[in-house]
Amino acid sequence: MPVRRRHDWLPAGDAVLWLIGALAGAVAVHTPDFVVPLGSAWVRLLVQCGAFFSLGCVLGVLAPSRPWRWAVAAMLLVPVSEWLWRLQPVTPQHGLDVEQLPRLIQEHAGRYLTLGMAALIGAVLSGAVTSPR
Repeated sequence: MPVRRRHDWLPAGDAVLWLIGALAGAVAVHTPDFVVPLGSAWVRLLVQCGAFFSLGCVLGVLAPSRPWRWAVAAMLLVPVSEWLWRLQPVTPQHGLDVEQLPRLIQEHAGRYLTLGMAALIGAVLSGAVTSPR
């Protein structure tokens, strides 16, 4: 059965956009660490929401159909990325504590929902502007 591509300009169809969204989301969650390292918690959340909104806008322009998937794509690797970021530097005594990942997701579920909503709003707005109707 042949693979149906949605975009002629993408060699692997939407899989490339899913990969871009997931990787960009994993990087976007750390934006405040580079932009405002000493900012308050609200400033850090605002910068993260701006980064995820921008990511949603870019993905929504590239593929405006079903914009909800870009919010999901943006959030796929965020918990893993934050978990790995917290473990730096990894020492032989410390190791990678896999049991921390579910606890991290539980503690930050509200923030992850907020960032996902920012990506969703960006994708919906940019998709609505660019899609012909």
